[in-house]
Amino acid sequence: MISFRLRLASAFAAAAICAFALWAVVEGRSVAAALFAPGAALLLPLFASRRPPRADEWDALSDNVARFRTAGLICFTIAVVAHTIAVMMSVGAAASDQIAALGVAWWAVGFGLVPFAFYFASRRAMLEDDSFD
Repeated sequence: MISFRLRLASAFAAAAICAFALWAVVEGRSVAAALFAPGAALLLPLFASRRPPRADEWDALSDNVARFRTAGLICFTIAVVAHTIAVMMSVGAAASDQIAALGVAWWAVGFGLVPFAFYFASRRAMLEDDSFD
């Protein structure tokens, strides 16, 4: 399980990275906005469960893994289709830009669903591994 010290260190590191990224963006360095992603990733240990999963949670964990994995796959598929349509369109730049933006939005949603699928899969894997007892 993730200890309190690791959670605290992760939260401070995320706050420092996000504060630096915010300062850099305000100063006019828009490329520093990419630092928000690692800052958000460092916040993930704060949301981890403090207790090991119970055996009766197997079905719920499996359902959640399948649900988030399928939703992410659908989002990524729609993003690829939108990108393909935007590339194949020769009507005008404005229409293809709108479709490309829609594809990016679907990709972002799919990318946001992947950590949830990983979380539930890791909880399910803990049930398969008897070493935490």
